[in-house]
Amino acid sequence: MDEASEEMEMEVEDSEEMEMEVEDSEPEFFKPEVKGFFSLLVESFKFFTLNLPAIATIVVPVFLVVEFLVPLFALFIPDFADDLTGSDLLNDFLNDTIASLISLLIGAIIGGIAWIAVIRVIAAAMHGDKLPPIQAMKDGTNMLPMFIVTAILFYVSVIIGSILFIIPGIIFFIWFSFWQFSYVLRGKGGISALLYSKS
Repeated sequence: MDEASEEMEMEVEDSEEMEMEVEDSEPEFFKPEVKGFFSLLVESFKFFTLNLPAIATIVVPVFLVVEFLVPLFALFIPDFADDLTGSDLLNDFLNDTIASLISLLIGAIIGGIAWIAVIRVIAAAMHGDKLPPIQAMKDGTNMLPMFIVTAILFYVSVIIGSILFIIPGIIFFIWFSFWQFSYVLRGKGGISALLYSKS
């Protein structure tokens, strides 16, 4: 009986050692390492270079649309403020203001979709996956409404903090700067994204 129990104990110890060896051999993702500024800068540049085609596939078309097509579209916006006031100068100013606001809104919507897509592509690459840019843009379109709500909360908090005093506005800006990543990568929208960014 003693010999049988000793053999069983030896087998258990061997199995535990084998499990530990397997665990040690498994690769660790995002293993923390102490690195200098320049080494981090070089690694970031390499990562950016490797993923440049996917990022450019999103950024370049969006840049062309925002810089060329949106201003062209603004030329066809009707003059809503004609005959609104008795002054032609004021009417022209209001028409230009409305056209500029519409152009900025369209550009912000397109830019928001593109920024969400870029974040998702980079996050997928960090995990060793490849996310097609078209799929990333679709995800950006689906996530846009809450993205806009969270952006409004962010800018309102910064503006209110800046109106009260300059320092609170700066503090809020630093605290909540990572709200985009909180929402896109962690699924936390609205106030939850701001609080997660602060933490």
